[in-house]
Amino acid sequence: MGSKIINIFLFVSIFTVSLAYTQDRQKADSLIFLLENQKLDLEQEIITNLSIAKYGTPHEGLEYAQKALLLAQEHDNKALIAKSYEEIGLNHRYMGNSIASFNASLKALKLYEDLKLVRSQAAINSQLGVLHIDNKNFKEGIKFLTKSLLIYDELADSFNIAALNINLGEAYRLIDVLDSAKICFNKSLQVNNHLNSDLIFAYAIGNLGMVHAIENNLVLAKNELKQAIVILENLGDPYSIAVYKSEMGDVLIKEGNGKSGEKLLLQSLVIAQKEGLKEQICDISKKLAFYHESIEQYKYALAYRKDFEIYRDSIINYENVRKIEQLRGEYEIEKKETEINFLNKTNKIQKSIGYCLAFGAFVFIVLTFFLFRLYKKSKKVNLILNEQKEIIQEREEEKALLLKELNHRVKNNLQMISSLLNLQSHQLKGHPAAESLKAGKYRVEALSLVHQKLYQEDYNTKIALNEYIEELTMNLVYCFDKNVKLNLELELIEVDIDTAIPLGLIVNELVTNALKHAFSKETNPVMDIAIKQNNNQLIISITDNGEGIADINSNGKPDSFGLKLVNSLLKQLNGKLECINNKGCSWNITILN
Repeated sequence: MGSKIINIFLFVSIFTVSLAYTQDRQKADSLIFLLENQKLDLEQEIITNLSIAKYGTPHEGLEYAQKALLLAQEHDNKALIAKSYEEIGLNHRYMGNSIASFNASLKALKLYEDLKLVRSQAAINSQLGVLHIDNKNFKEGIKFLTKSLLIYDELADSFNIAALNINLGEAYRLIDVLDSAKICFNKSLQVNNHLNSDLIFAYAIGNLGMVHAIENNLVLAKNELKQAIVILENLGDPYSIAVYKSEMGDVLIKEGNGKSGEKLLLQSLVIAQKEGLKEQICDISKKLAFYHESIEQYKYALAYRKDFEIYRDSIINYENVRKIEQLRGEYEIEKKETEINFLNKTNKIQKSIGYCLAFGAFVFIVLTFFLFRLYKKSKKVNLILNEQKEIIQEREEEKALLLKELNHRVKNNLQMISSLLNLQSHQLKGHPAAESLKAGKYRVEALSLVHQKLYQEDYNTKIALNEYIEELTMNLVYCFDKNVKLNLELELIEVDIDTAIPLGLIVNELVTNALKHAFSKETNPVMDIAIKQNNNQLIISITDNGEGIADINSNGKPDSFGLKLVNSLLKQLNGKLECINNKGCSWNITILN
């Protein structure tokens, strides 16, 4: 459900285009008439083709964008070439052609970077973020969206800042990083105080309500979802109305108001069926089945359960068919190549036999018989090897899937512990123990991130330390909501889980300590984090331009629980820690590899 919502958020202009479809159709027809009936110079022809690509249907838009590309290449106009690739990428995405959209968008981004067209770079980074999230690659999606947001921040583009904060918030919600999601949604609402955009407000408040529903803050969730539904019903956005009404129905059922909740679920089901939203029909049918089971109306529960399974199986079957077709295509290609190679060998043999005919028919027969026996023997051996290979591959895949599922469950359990600590810290607001609970929450999230990366990395048992540290530190900066400039210089290094967990906790402690205490008086806070490998040593440095650390004991080491934890973990890793106070604080960690 969330992945489709985020497409609407990431390209708010899509909503506007759908409302003004008739007007855009008229523009497209008018431009096509102009192109066909008037003689234009080359640059005008390119721009007209790009305008048709913008206002026409996706298939039509792709056709005219490709024409514009050929003309722009002939004209050698890099800006128009880049714009053509951008429109090609957009239309491929509307048509569901992810790979083609990626290729075109990346070509556009490279040209925009060469031309130093900053605003265009932001738009392409946003588009690439959408494509990654469409394909469930949330880590890369968040990276591209963050790049886009930083550019719009520099440009002071309030509308896109608000929209991209909704996108980032929804991405964090989909991966259960709820604190970061709430920060992003609230930022969007804050920016929208000056914009007064009903669309931005509805999406931000609606998705904030979905987060509060997950946290069982039902009163707040109900109020926020209601506001979103009212606005979107006036704007005419059926997909989001179905989503938010379904969430509202769930909230009402949790409150004990089952009849009202069922009514909203049925309304959202009607909308989803009318619009052909398979994923929503599947989700809503599942909710209705659970509700009727809870009130012992098993006849209705069974009917909705069947609907749920039908739509779930249709989605799964679609994926299976796609995968089977892909494997079949690869097999056909491989088979053709084998046949070609075999024919080439046969031709060579036939030529050799032709040259040898003068030596007698007997030699030819013996040679043919020998080759036939060799071929049969080779075929038999290959069949045995292929069977053994398939058995080994199946066993390896089973083991890898079990390991991936184990890491997934560990991650979910750690995330639940983090949520419990977060709830407890809110209840103890103002109490001295609240800060300790928050610190514990960040430590648990650092552990959770390790297992999350393990089950996302295609069965790999090692973790890319640079990616892990980058994601960990960016999450911490977002959670603390600090305006800190983060400079990362991270070499590509892979470590196993036994090294990644204590390293993650160490970096978590040192970065958290800096965010909490270092920048109280600093107006331009900066934090530099570097990781490099030198011979058999792993070196990590964390430097800030804050106030430095005053509480150093007689041994030259900070005296706090967090730093005691760091020193304890370093003993496990056979490492050492050095703290330098010089216009801020610099932590230098050295670990034998």
